[in-house]
Amino acid sequence: MREWIRDLTITEKLYYYNSYQKKTTAKVLRVIKDRGKRAYIVLDKTIFHPLGGGQPSDTGFIKYGETIFEVRKALSREGIILHYGAFKRKNDTFYENDKVSCQIDWNRRYLIMKLHTSGHILDYAMAKFFGRLVETLGALHGPPRAYLDYKISNPPEIDKVEKYVQEIIDEDLPVNISFVNYKELAKHLHNAPNIDRIPHVEKYRIVSIPGVNSMPCTGTHVKRTGEIRKFKIREMEKIENGWRIYYWIE
Repeated sequence: MREWIRDLTITEKLYYYNSYQKKTTAKVLRVIKDRGKRAYIVLDKTIFHPLGGGQPSDTGFIKYGETIFEVRKALSREGIILHYGAFKRKNDTFYENDKVSCQIDWNRRYLIMKLHTSGHILDYAMAKFFGRLVETLGALHGPPRAYLDYKISNPPEIDKVEKYVQEIIDEDLPVNISFVNYKELAKHLHNAPNIDRIPHVEKYRIVSIPGVNSMPCTGTHVKRTGEIRKFKIREMEKIENGWRIYYWIE
């Protein structure tokens, strides 16, 4: 795949700035054919968040006239977003410089936004319960399921953790997005787990909830915690080196 995209410029990621943007137009930079109707589409900009950072990929459609491409997943490779999926008709394709329209599956995106923000609040609740920051080992902010893996010997009390999370949701706090460079990073972190694993990059996108936490994150989030409404822990499972907490919103 690398040889197909090495000459392309980095994709402009519109979801960094507006998680609520459902549609956009973009220019086709490359079409990489796969088997049958399947292909990878590279655009100059995108609203499709790729799989990564504990967040599932967006899905949706890219259209040009009567030609429709179903985006089944988006992937990130060296800053370039590849939209993988299939054309509706066998012989359809896009061509370089086509101006296409893009639309995400909004119901899926909005659910992921609420689940991802819930995950940040769950980090806070775990720290409050244990009296210290708790290292995370992995995450998936659904669907089909949402969970966070924590490096703990014993599981927390579900009722207390749910209560801590729900209090933040009910306060309807703002969820703020900012961008800082490496020199500014330390003063923008608050209650952020795993800071020793933060890579050194030119610019960081910071997601902060006042009084809760502030951490680097490239994912999509709601504007206010009240949008989540109701948080529930579904189950907990023992894993290697810790516990997995499955959660959902109702």
